[in-house]
Amino acid sequence: MNWDATLSNVPRGWTNNRIHFFKYMSESTAKAVLRNQTLRWSTAATLNDPFEMQLNVTIEGIDVDKVKKRALEKIWELYSSDQQVPIGNQLGVALEFMRINYPGMSKRELLTRMSGAIDESFDVIRRNTPRNQSDVMEALLPIKILSLTVAPDISLMWSHYSNSHRGVVMRFRSISAFDSPFGMAKPIVYTDVRPSFFTESYLINSLAGLESINNREMTDAIIYTKMSDWTYEKEWRISSGHGRNKAAPFEDIRFGINELDGIIYGIQMSDGDKAEILDLSADYPNIELMQAIPIQARGKVGIQNI
Repeated sequence: MNWDATLSNVPRGWTNNRIHFFKYMSESTAKAVLRNQTLRWSTAATLNDPFEMQLNVTIEGIDVDKVKKRALEKIWELYSSDQQVPIGNQLGVALEFMRINYPGMSKRELLTRMSGAIDESFDVIRRNTPRNQSDVMEALLPIKILSLTVAPDISLMWSHYSNSHRGVVMRFRSISAFDSPFGMAKPIVYTDVRPSFFTESYLINSLAGLESINNREMTDAIIYTKMSDWTYEKEWRISSGHGRNKAAPFEDIRFGINELDGIIYGIQMSDGDKAEILDLSADYPNIELMQAIPIQARGKVGIQNI
């Protein structure tokens, strides 16, 4: 079975061209999903990883002397050039003001003036670290995500999320004509280091007046990054911002009846649960039923059609 099939054409604005995504769940959750035709979009606080959607807002580990030196060199390049300064923040405004009103300064004079401003910027960052951390977490708390995967045969996922193989994996299809939300899914980037608000390149450009915070880019880095211990999940995510109710810890959002097109029974699923899920799935016209099977020689999970 080809779990990685793709669409030849997708609507503008989609972030992927995958046909299918998968969702592991227990048998009780599967029954609720089928009855209600909804999937749960959750905030970070409801997820099972305490390091989920965290951001490092300190400058610990940053070589501030190196950053300052490179920022000052960039400031001199901008000041001494004939090109307009591409202003990105207040330091850029100050630099352009000096170019216009104080032309002809020597490199030493200019960098002496700007050196103090850079030192002050670093001091402000250090003083504001606790407040910045609080502000970032407050902004992130209401964001809701739907977690999916691109592989239905991961044994650890069956164990962790499908009640030790007693549950199911549901297969969801991206349908261009319906503008399926699955078309907006993005893959998780797995890393050994949490995303950082301050990187050397950002600080250099910011201190040279060229760059301000790209809130969307930063939010995406937080949402779509996890620690490398979770690589086996092969996770993709969709973010709905704050959802319909900002204060709710999760929301159950309806999906299209044609978007659910497959159910895979777990190896340990009872006959009674299979019969109940079969009955509930009758309302979904495109469902293909499959069975997970143990591949004993390899210690793997296989999938076969029923």
